[in-house]
Amino acid sequence: MTDSTSPRQPDGTGGPAEPARADERQPPQVPPAAAEASGGGTETTGDGAADAGREVETAASGSETTGGGAADAEASACGPRTPAAPQPPVGWLPRSAEELFEEGARAEEAYGLLTVDVPAAGWISALETARTTLACTYFDWLSAVDEPGEGFRVAAHVAALTPGLAPRRLLVRTTVPHEAPALPTATGVYAGAAWHERETYEMFGIDFTGHPHLVPLLLPESFEGHPLRKDFVLAARVAKAWPGAKEPGESAAAHGGAAGGGPRRRQMLPPGVPDPNEWGPLKGQLPPAPARPARAGRAGA
Repeated sequence: MTDSTSPRQPDGTGGPAEPARADERQPPQVPPAAAEASGGGTETTGDGAADAGREVETAASGSETTGGGAADAEASACGPRTPAAPQPPVGWLPRSAEELFEEGARAEEAYGLLTVDVPAAGWISALETARTTLACTYFDWLSAVDEPGEGFRVAAHVAALTPGLAPRRLLVRTTVPHEAPALPTATGVYAGAAWHERETYEMFGIDFTGHPHLVPLLLPESFEGHPLRKDFVLAARVAKAWPGAKEPGESAAAHGGAAGGGPRRRQMLPPGVPDPNEWGPLKGQLPPAPARPARAGRAGA
């Protein structure tokens, strides 16, 4: 007889049931609170990654902003600059000197005389502007000045003559170097400049190219040198003492430095007058100038 209290086998037999194997057991149940906590941690980790990503984007955005600022600064530095304000007209000039003549021209007015300095390359064009634009049809004179360390400053004085009005005088100047000084002739603009250029040529040695007859005007053809240059030696002053060498009341013995005359004040030689002990027939034959005696010390010093 079969016991009704015994559990049946799966095949319907009434034998005892075998215990379940380990691999057939159910996985352990996770409590809902723990699952929620674990999910929240995962979400928190995701939020942290998102925050980190946003920080990277912010840093990249900052770098772009910095780069944009540098680009703006570079564009501002390399961009077109505002042109300088034009120079105001000087004296009776209708416009500024650079507008009337050319770039590099400068104008100034002093003692009622208007002076315009122009580059040597624009010498003829400046004279043409003075004659046509400024109506300076009267040519007065042309000459030069030897400026040591700068060159020869050539100047032409012209004027605008209007009936009933005071003459408007203009001095146009330019500078040429001491080495091979030359300028184009102004005879094509002012015919009266012909003999002025001849005089300037022989006195300063400035060549006026294109002049129709550039020959000596005042000096003989055998004369050597250019007497109005600062480096020209005045030979006559070597043979004869400079008129200002003697002081009022100074005796001849004192002037010659003889015994009993005492020392004399050191003389200043004017431009072009050489030291007679260094140039001329008496070179190396004159005694040295007497030395100035030392000053005695003050009493009680």
